[in-house]
Amino acid sequence: MYGFTVLLAFLGIFICHTQKAYMGKLACLALGWCFFVFSFTYGNALETQKEYADFRMELVIDDLKDLELMQSGEEITVQIEGRIGYAPAIKNMPNSYRIIYRLVPMVFGETGNMWDQYKFFHYYELKNIRQNFGSDVAEDLTECKLPILKDTMYHTIKGEDGRVLIELK
Repeated sequence: MYGFTVLLAFLGIFICHTQKAYMGKLACLALGWCFFVFSFTYGNALETQKEYADFRMELVIDDLKDLELMQSGEEITVQIEGRIGYAPAIKNMPNSYRIIYRLVPMVFGETGNMWDQYKFFHYYELKNIRQNFGSDVAEDLTECKLPILKDTMYHTIKGEDGRVLIELK
């Protein structure tokens, strides 16, 4: 994209320095305005998605801290299943910004990327937690018949015997 943008910038400068290229100047102005508006829209979408992911993480953390299983002091294996999806503000954007869905990442949930779950497991300093993800999966907790400990409109927490499964909705 940098190469394309540099090419457009040089083309715009060339057109603006010519005397009678009014349509070219108007096209450069319109293109510049589109880039300007899209950059702010993209920045706002990233910030909205980050706030939404933080909100969802905090809800799960608060519910986990209230569980008796987490207060026992023994090591707990936690697995996250599902994704949070896009923030409601991004879902309600007009169809003219469909590329936003490809550019804005869903940063919380089971996405196949360990960096997406890093903040959840390390930033909030949950004690005695072992992450059940990636190549070091002891067992897939989705296949276990775990009892429901907490059910909300955003997630369901299942667990027993030092195993906790968080299913994001």
